[in-house]
Amino acid sequence: MQDRPTVLELLREVERFLQELASSLEGGRRFQALVAANAVRIVMRELEGEEDQLRQEWEALDRLLGPQPMPNLTSQLREGVKERLQELCRRINQGEADPSHPLREGIISFLWLLTRHKLQVNDPGWLERPRA
Repeated sequence: MQDRPTVLELLREVERFLQELASSLEGGRRFQALVAANAVRIVMRELEGEEDQLRQEWEALDRLLGPQPMPNLTSQLREGVKERLQELCRRINQGEADPSHPLREGIISFLWLLTRHKLQVNDPGWLERPRA
């Protein structure tokens, strides 16, 4: 385990620097600095929420595919979710998401969960913006 500064602290400083730098730039260079700062914020959100999101996805996949022991290490959990997603895709290809299949609603709910997780990382404000 690393001492301070933590990975997130380092990334916050890089993001702060890029924002500060952007304010002194113009045109394309300013845009590039702002894009880089946004990329750093995305990485920070992914690091902060990854384990919780993976655990939620594992539990949702347990309901769809049947329970399995959840790995303890984040790296194993990430790989396990990936493998279970491949199984879910195989089942969807076999018709388990067809309108008449009993798992359809559960699959749709799971896909909404994945979508929310992706938006929480990439554009968290999108979930709160009013829709027409």
